[in-house]
Formats: sequence, C-alpha cells, structure tokens
Amino acid sequence: KKLEKRSTDNVLDFESLDNKVNLRTMTPSALLSLKLFGSELNLFTLKDLQWLEEDDIPLADIIDLLRALSRGIDKTYTKSVLFLEESYVVPTGLGIPLNLSLNGTVVSSMHVQGKADFLNMFWGKKSAVVKGTIKPSAAIVLSGKLTLDAFHCSSGVLLNESISTSTEMQGNVTYNEKDGLKSHFNVTEKPQEILNITTALFHHIDDVKTPILGVEHRNTTGICTTDVFNSTRLFGLNLCSNISIPVAWYNKTTPFFPLTGPANFSIYLNKTDPLLTHFKLEFNNTKLDEYTNKTILAISTPGASFQRKYYCNVTVNQTEEQHRFNISIGTHQENATSIDFIRVPISQAVNITVNVTSNLTAFYFHRKCHLTHKIKYGLALNLTLFNRSLSHSFFVQNDTHLWHLETNTTVRNTTDNATISALYLNTTLNLNGNMTGNVTLNVTYRPLNLTLFLRGLHNMTALSTNVTWNVSCPVWSTPILNNNVTINVTYVNTTNEYRTHVNVSSNGTQVLSCYKAYINSTERNVTGYYCNVTVLNKTSSLNVTVTNATGGIRVCHLNVTHQNRSITLNTTWMYNELFRNVRLNITYLNHSIVLSGSLKNSTLEKGICLNSTYYNGTQSNFTILATCLSFVNTTEQKSLIFNVTSLNTTATVNTTWFENSTARGILVNCTYLNQTVFNFTATYSNSTTTKNLHFNFSMGNWTAELNHTFFTTELLHEVDQIRSINITHRVRNGTRVVVNNTFTFTFFNTTAKKDIVFNFTFSNRTFGAQLSLVNKTTAELLHHIINISLYTPNR
Repeated sequence: KKLEKRSTDNVLDFESLDNKVNLRTMTPSALLSLKLFGSELNLFTLKDLQWLEEDDIPLADIIDLLRALSRGIDKTYTKSVLFLEESYVVPTGLGIPLNLSLNGTVVSSMHVQGKADFLNMFWGKKSAVVKGTIKPSAAIVLSGKLTLDAFHCSSGVLLNESISTSTEMQGNVTYNEKDGLKSHFNVTEKPQEILNITTALFHHIDDVKTPILGVEHRNTTGICTTDVFNSTRLFGLNLCSNISIPVAWYNKTTPFFPLTGPANFSIYLNKTDPLLTHFKLEFNNTKLDEYTNKTILAISTPGASFQRKYYCNVTVNQTEEQHRFNISIGTHQENATSIDFIRVPISQAVNITVNVTSNLTAFYFHRKCHLTHKIKYGLALNLTLFNRSLSHSFFVQNDTHLWHLETNTTVRNTTDNATISALYLNTTLNLNGNMTGNVTLNVTYRPLNLTLFLRGLHNMTALSTNVTWNVSCPVWSTPILNNNVTINVTYVNTTNEYRTHVNVSSNGTQVLSCYKAYINSTERNVTGYYCNVTVLNKTSSLNVTVTNATGGIRVCHLNVTHQNRSITLNTTWMYNELFRNVRLNITYLNHSIVLSGSLKNSTLEKGICLNSTYYNGTQSNFTILATCLSFVNTTEQKSLIFNVTSLNTTATVNTTWFENSTARGILVNCTYLNQTVFNFTATYSNSTTTKNLHFNFSMGNWTAELNHTFFTTELLHEVDQIRSINITHRVRNGTRVVVNNTFTFTFFNTTAKKDIVFNFTFSNRTFGAQLSLVNKTTAELLHHIINISLYTPNR
C-alpha cells in the first residue's frame, strides 16, 4: 500500500507540544574569580551554595522562619575573610634579602534587631508589619610591606590602606490592602559614615612604627549639599564630602602616589534640622477601573522645623483607543508639576503636555493629517510671568518634497488681555528638482503701532530671488520706519562664469543696483572678479583680475573707482628655486607708491631686499626706504653686506672675512653719504719664517695701525739662526701723530757670535740695549767675550 506524505502549516502546535514535554529545570549559574598579578587566588561558583542544589525547600522550614521573625530577632552577623596573602623575596648584592609582602582582609558586620510579621500575608487578611534596626558596617584593609631583613634587625616601609563604611537604619513598614504601604524611617543624631578611604605610610624598625608625613604641599577641600542648594529646607539633611591628598607633581624626584604621604577621602551624612526625627513614606496603588491604575507616593517629615510634604501621582490608562500616562510631582496636590503623555495607536498620534505650577504649560504633538495623511509635528507653549503672558505655537509638516513651517508668538498683558506684540512666520519649501521657497514674516508691536512685513520668494528654475520689506510706524514718521522696500536678485551660474544682479527699490524708486561677476578662464589663466554698485545715482566699481603666467609669475590687478576717482593696486610676485620677488604698486590720482621685496637663495649668495618709492606723476621723486641684506659665500671669502637708503640718503655696512692656507682676516666698512664713517681691518698671516698680526682702524680723522710681526729662521737649513719680534703702534688725527710706539726684540745665533738686541721707541724717544757674546779662539785658550751696551734718548 502506498503511503501519502502529510504536512502541517501550524507551527504553533509543535511549539506547544514541545513545551509540554520539556521537563528540564533551569538552574542559575555564576562565577567569581579573584586574580592578582595574573595569578588566580580564589574561585567561587554557585555550586558552593549547597542549598541551591536541592530541588525543593521544605514548606515547614519557611513556616518556622516566619514564626521566628514574628517573635523578634536580635543578632549580630560578622564575617571576616583573608582574600590576599602573598610574599616575594628578592636577593640583593649585599647579601641581605629584600622582602615584599601583601595582605588583604575584609571584615563585615551587621547587627539586626526587630520583628517581621508576614503570617497574615498567607493566612488571614493581607497585611504585614516590619520594624527594627539594621546597622551594617564593613571594612577592607590592604597592607603592603617592603623590608630589608638583616638577621637580628629589619627595616622598611609599611603602607596601609583601608576602605570602611558604617551606617544605621531604624524604622517600620506596614502594609494592608486598604491603606497600602506605610513606613517611617528614623533620623539618627550622629553622622552616618557612608564611605571612608584612608592611606597611611610608616617607617618601621623591627616592631616600632614611625609615621611618614610625606610632602608638605597638600590639597585639602570639602563640599556639602548646603553649599549648592538649601538642602536643610528640602530634606533637613546635609551630605558632605572631604578629601585631603598630597601634591608632589612639581617635584620630579618624589615617588608616585600613595608613597607621597597619607591621604583621606570621606562621605558622610548628618542632620541639620534639629526637630527632624523621622521620614514618613506612604505608598498606595489602586485600580480605578478595568483600564486605569493610580499610584500615589507621599513623603513627609511630621514635627520638623519646616513642613515638608512631597507627592508623586502616577496614573496609567490603557485602552484600545489610546494609551495615557500621567505623572504629577509637587508639594501640594492642587499645585503640582504634571506631565501628560497620550498616544493613539490607530493614527500614531502622540500628545505630550507639561504643566509647571500653572505658570508654564508646554504641549507637543505629532499626528497624521486627515487630508494628506502626512505626519504633522507641533509645539505650543504658554508662560505667565510678571503680569505678562507668552503664547507660542509651532508646527511643521513634510509632504514628500514639500515642507511647510508655521509659527506664531504673542505677548499679552494679563490685566486686560491686550496684545503687546505678535510675530508670525510662514515658510514653504519645495525641494524637488526645481527648488522653490516662500517665507513670510509679520511682526506687530502695539505700543508703537509698529508693523513689519517681510516676504521672500526663491525660484531655482528662473534663478531669481525676490524679497519684499514693508515697515509701518505712524507714531514715528521717519523714512526708515515707514517704507516699502523691494529686493530683486537674479544670477547666472555656468562653468567659467558666475554673475549676480541685485536691484533694491524703495517706494518704487531704485536706490541700489549691484552687478557682480566672477570669471575663471582656464585657457587664458585669468581669474576675474567685477562688481559695479550704484547707490542714489552714485556709482562705484571694483575690478580684480589674477593672471598666472609661466616661470612662476603671478599678477594681481585691483581697481576701485568711485565718482570718477580711482585707486589702483597692482601686485606681481615671481618665485622659482633661486629667486623670489614681490612687487606692490598703489596709485591714486597720479600719486603712486611702489613697494617691492625680493629673496635670493643660491649656493654662492643669499639675500633679502625691501624697497619703497614714491612717484608724483611720471617723475620719480624720492625713495622712502630701501634696504638690502646679502650674504656672499665663496671658497676663501665670505661677506655680509647691509645697505639702507631713506629719502635719497644711503648707509652701507660691509663685513668681509677671508681664510686661506697662509692668511685669514676680517674687514668691516661703514659708509654714509658716500663717505667712509668707520673702517676696520684685521689680518693674520703665517709663513715659514714670518707670523704677522695686523690691525687697521679708521673713523673720521682718526686712524690707527697696529702691526705685530714675529720672524724666525729656525726651520731653514744652513742659515744663521735669527729670531725677532717687531711691534709697531701708530695713532693719527689727520696729519698729526698722536701715538708712535715701536718695540723690537732680535736674537742672532751663529757659531762665533750670539747677539740680543732690544729697541723700544715711545713718543719719538728711543731706548735700546744690546748684549753680545763672542767666542774667540787662540792657540792657547778659548776666550768668551761679553759686550753689553745701553743707550737712551740722551745717550
């Protein structure tokens, strides 16, 4: 028998069948791992909790627990864990071991005192009562020690860090089906230590610890909620935070934190209202009908210095027609800030209303238009302040390529509801292939009876824009305020040209005509900008052209003309690898100023020059300022030349220094009005027999010549040995000799004779001395003859 294949499309039947036979139990899983320096110290999983492995918890145990809680409990739970204990020993070259040890402990404690009656939640009326005191506290202590152990003595540094908290909460909570949830929490007199972090540094020798104060510069500051706002009036409590930390960033030799000294950070809560004893909290959730739930939350402080009552009402309504969510917050039920959110699923409309103490109301919506079925967005705002009310409405709608925006703002006087000022804006944009736009602005100000009307039209197809401006103010009869202005703009945009033409008319009379064109010609390498403006029959023009020529040359021409008076500006700049030049020419009414600057950069010469010249008509009158600074660099000579010319007066400074294998020197020359003002020459020459140092100085009528010569034949073979020093100093003022000093020292060394000659001339007076040693040989003996002679100006 042939079997037919059958299939079903109802997948839900398979899912429901799978859920019925799925008897797997879901067990939770969690993993906690503690690592230090990459080493795993401990691993904790939920399997370590044995009671999780049991499938069922006996019901009798739950009943016994509930009865024990109803009788009361007064216990303290304490737990301490050593989560870190590591040590590391490093051998040193001194033979003394260096020990590094780390310890970390956690101590937690919780004192619980009170009663909890939950029996009526399961048997009898739905009610529960919980009252008591909870005092949790915990501390984490980290200790690090660096020690050098020298057999009978140990010394090192100890660092302790602790994180602790200690709080207390006392109160009661009651619940019943009629009144909902009510509770009150007592406020303790002593401050609550929420968080305290402390680091301390010690120097220890054996078991004696000495605190280390660290660096002197510290930052200590604190802030409380009372410094920001009046928390005493709002809550009666003050939350504060203090920090004290050493600052050592300015000292590069100090270690990093926390080795710079002790530090502390704390957060604590204290009571600032002396009559505040407890907070009262009431919570009630009621179901008004099948679709509406209302939740009320109230917080108050009975018996305190200030009456504090805060309410929060939340109403949720869900039907097929709409979803509504309303929340109101305030100090009184009738004067509260409310937010109302309404959504209609069918039309996808959303309304949001915000009301702040009846002085400010904001309304937002978006919904589908019943004609175009497009979404419309809107915003409305009402504000009342100081006998003035502000009403603002705004909406925007998008219909494919068409955008429409409309806004209306009105300011009224609340006493007589009279309109003070109004603003209306209507904008339509069509963003299709041919973009068009229409903007209308209308402003009215009643005290002056001022009316402003502005309308703008833009058509992308016709490449035109039209603006109409109408201002009316009968109180002030001025031409500016009572005027009708029309602006027409047309423009052409092509590949190489862009032109714009603007016409402005006032009350039918043309007051402004502006023509602007931009031309960019790639073939002629010319870029031009032209502008022609006519204002009240007075014409002004602006022409700008830029030409890019070959060889790195660019020319810019600027011409400004107003009422047959023109000013011309020509700029030329040229640049290549060796030379850069900029020239600027400004001409106005046959008067011109030429400014030029050049920069030369080659292997042998580098220089910069600036020049400014004034011309009157075609005749060159005078040079305002011309200056050049050049540096010439050759193989054996280098020169630095500075030239300044101002008002046809020239000053030059020339500095040249040279160097070769036998001589080197420097020359400084300053000239003014083609006359030498200062001249200085210093040369040094060195040959086989002569070394010479020569100075020559002249300034005005004064000249000075300093010559120092040293002569020797020591390096010459088969030549009598001669050594001499010759120093000559001469100073003159014109033809008069002021100083004439000469010093000569000569030493002759031959086989038969040795002479030393000393000659000194001072103020035309000569002093001298001569010492001679003669070796005379006879048949019998060798005779040494010494001859000494001295002479003075008087001989």
